[in-house]
Amino acid sequence: MIAILLWSGLQIAIAQSKPVKKQVLDEKGEGIPGASVTIKGGTAGTVTDIDGNFSLNVPDESEILVISAI
Repeated sequence: MIAILLWSGLQIAIAQSKPVKKQVLDEKGEGIPGASVTIKGGTAGTVTDIDGNFSLNVPDESEILVISAI
C-alpha cells in the first residue's frame, strides 16, 4: 500500500512539470554545444545539442536554470 501511494505522488509531480525548450547562445549569437543546464538547487539537468538547443522539464516557471560550459 505504501509503494502505491508513493508512486501516485510521483506521477502527480511529473504531470505538473512543464517542458522548457530553449537555446544557449554565445556573445556572437552562435549555439553552444555541450553546455550543462541544471535546475538551481536540484538534480535535474541536461546537455545542449550541437546547435545549443535543450529541453528540460521544470516543476515551476519561477525556477532558475544554471548553465555552464567550458
